[in-house]
Amino acid sequence: LSDFPPVLQSWFDKAEKAAREALRLDSRNADGKLALADIQRYRGNWAEAEELFRQTLALDANNPDVLNRYGVFLSSVGRVKETLKVRERVRLLEPFVPAYTNGLTRTMEDLGQYRASILILEPLPAGNNRNINLARAYASLGQYAKAADALLAIPQTQDQAYRRNVEDAARVLRNAPAKSASPDGLPDLRFGLIFVYAHIGALDRVLAYNERLVSFGFIAGLGDLWATEYAPARKTHRFKTLIRKVGLVDYW
Repeated sequence: LSDFPPVLQSWFDKAEKAAREALRLDSRNADGKLALADIQRYRGNWAEAEELFRQTLALDANNPDVLNRYGVFLSSVGRVKETLKVRERVRLLEPFVPAYTNGLTRTMEDLGQYRASILILEPLPAGNNRNINLARAYASLGQYAKAADALLAIPQTQDQAYRRNVEDAARVLRNAPAKSASPDGLPDLRFGLIFVYAHIGALDRVLAYNERLVSFGFIAGLGDLWATEYAPARKTHRFKTLIRKVGLVDYW
């Protein structure tokens, strides 16, 4: 991608300037390398991002934050099995950080390892990403009522728009696996809840969500597209057009 909204472009420019200054002062500054790698990932410069991640890992191979963000990169470019290995290593290094555990279970589910994900998630305290991952695993096993309940058990916050989205997703799940007669009339699910569309035959809505992200200049969420439940969508011309647009075909 070459065009970003002004706010994003300004953020990238400032972050890149700061990272390059840090590296000018210390060429072995792992944080500077990591920042540049993330910037290139956000810009869709996949080959450049991968090289910078490799350079960062050469400087700090056991840094959980570096490994976690490298896992995000691998997920974005469709290398899900490699993502799993990286995230297993992250959790081995930091077993009690919820974000790392949630990242691991999300990748396990991308590969269809739903029961194993549930075994990790069920004993943990309720939380946004934990409950979304748990709901996704339940839904993929056909346990739709449990999936809906898991979403509704997400702790309440003052963000009412988010809460409405969660409740919309739970309501749709209670009707699964019945196919939606009118996919265009479904709620506009966001915030990691788009997996729900896959269970009611509305994969076009999954693609539409990612197309909208790309139109905003935000491609960090493309890791969602490689999940097992989205396999039929990946066979469409629409998916292939999206992947070409973000430069992944050239990268591969």
